[in-house]
Amino acid sequence: MNTMDYMISLANQKTEKDDDEYMEIERRYVSAFGHAVPREMLPTSLSKAELLNAMKRCVDSNTDNIFEVLGIEINPEHLY
Repeated sequence: MNTMDYMISLANQKTEKDDDEYMEIERRYVSAFGHAVPREMLPTSLSKAELLNAMKRCVDSNTDNIFEVLGIEINPEHLY
């Protein structure tokens, strides 16, 4: 199997229901706030379920405060 065949097989795989739910809430998040979830600023220990619930809370409350919902504090002095 070459690389292209492998990539096509990945693209054709069925997604799980929770993946569909995740994609839908992420689409709603982007639509509501005009930007994607800033994953590069989130801890790697954060689970997919925690992120999904945080996005839902933000969209439902129409408030873009995902860091606050997740209990994350960003220190601007450490950004690069």
